[in-house]
Amino acid sequence: MYHGLYPDEVAGVVLVDAAHEEEGERVGPWGRGRRIPRWLWYPNDLIARMLAETGVLRLMHSKDEVTSPGPGWSHEQSDILSHLQRRPEAVAAGVSSGGSVVNDRLAHESGGLGNKPLIVLTAGKAHPAPLQFAKEVAAYQDVWKYELQPKLARLSTRGRQVIVENASHAMPFEVPEVVVGAVKQVVEEVRGRQD
Repeated sequence: MYHGLYPDEVAGVVLVDAAHEEEGERVGPWGRGRRIPRWLWYPNDLIARMLAETGVLRLMHSKDEVTSPGPGWSHEQSDILSHLQRRPEAVAAGVSSGGSVVNDRLAHESGGLGNKPLIVLTAGKAHPAPLQFAKEVAAYQDVWKYELQPKLARLSTRGRQVIVENASHAMPFEVPEVVVGAVKQVVEEVRGRQD
């Protein structure tokens, strides 16, 4: 979507187990628990922004809701991340998403990346799930890896997907070196094309 709005500001892209516009339609009932109806997305966003502006959201937001960083983070890094996650803008963004995927219409209308380098890193491990949903989650993981994520890679004529078998959706915390390596590859490709 950012590329659709500002194409001259994007030289290449790395997507890290990124959402796909069809995700909400393809996931089973086990994955829709926290989603809000599509017709409430815009009003929910307006309310979240209003609450953020007035400071009410900051008062309502619990420290317990902040995502914990993975192993290897220093105490100082954890404190910085925690502080950033509690900022009103971050809280409003999380609340306004309602646990849903990005607005699929805007994502679809934003178009592709042309021939800009694109690496799509895909989690090989499924999300943890209660035993009664294990079969459905495993089946959806195959849809995720072999249908939805490859569609993201096709957003560029130079796009490619890399399935990171030993990582889950928390890939940046679990295998940060893979994410950094992908970013370096895209930067090298962009620089090589400019020479």
